[in-house]
Amino acid sequence: MRIDFQKVYASKSYFDDDGKQWLVQFGNDYQLSIIRHRGSMGYREGLFEIGVFGDCDSMVELPGITAEGDTVKGFLTPEEVSCIILKMQFLTDSQPVSVFGLKYEN
Repeated sequence: MRIDFQKVYASKSYFDDDGKQWLVQFGNDYQLSIIRHRGSMGYREGLFEIGVFGDCDSMVELPGITAEGDTVKGFLTPEEVSCIILKMQFLTDSQPVSVFGLKYEN
């Protein structure tokens, strides 16, 4: 099941007028930050960058999500971000919840 985070989750302006951030909570342990702004990896290609935050608001490595020794991952398509959301849901056994709310509800 693909989650179209751009249509479902509300975003906040981030970094510049063109920048956006989506912030997704997984239980009490992790947040997934999804960004796209002029300084993000993949911006010029229309792609996204993600970072994982742990329980103390510090960025963390998460095996299967980020590479060893890295806390961010860039140049991601919307489909790849959707897969990461589903993978984090599975790893944390928690439903993803948008920190900024939803754009619409079913």
